[in-house]
Amino acid sequence: MQLKAGTARIFKLIVSTMGNLINNIVEAYGGLDRWNQFTKLRVTLISSGRLFDLRGFPQDPTPREMSIYLHEQRESLQSFGGPRH
Repeated sequence: MQLKAGTARIFKLIVSTMGNLINNIVEAYGGLDRWNQFTKLRVTLISSGRLFDLRGFPQDPTPREMSIYLHEQRESLQSFGGPRH
């Protein structure tokens, strides 16, 4: 896909800015060596929103556990949508 010159410059700026932001965040929390010591992030959350209902997953205020694997494109959400799922 060919981008117009102005669009390409904006895209490069956004990518550069996001890269700098991510680098700053990783450094603030101990650097890349520390990041690589971990494999998974686990959180407890309460999900809501009309979109879930529209997709057939009505939500309730039940806390759910989400695991995010830091070095893979993988995540899991326990009890998503309530007990029937």
